[in-house]
Amino acid sequence: MSRPSDGRGEHPHGHHPERRALDVLRADARGETVAEIASALLLPARTVRNHVSSVLGKVGFASRQQATTHAREWGWI
Repeated sequence: MSRPSDGRGEHPHGHHPERRALDVLRADARGETVAEIASALLLPARTVRNHVSSVLGKVGFASRQQATTHAREWGWI
């Protein structure tokens, strides 16, 4: 799927993660650990893990790596 100019591409099933979940995906794409993401975003580690799990579940990804790869392709991050 091509990347829209506004960076708001959608998953083929119409899903677009919420802003906070995108913040987590961006940090994950930079290679940050859950603890580092939690500290930077002032969130509990459990919340960070929940955001990751939510994105994986909603769009059917099997791994965080797959999620960040596709998030880049769709212009989410």
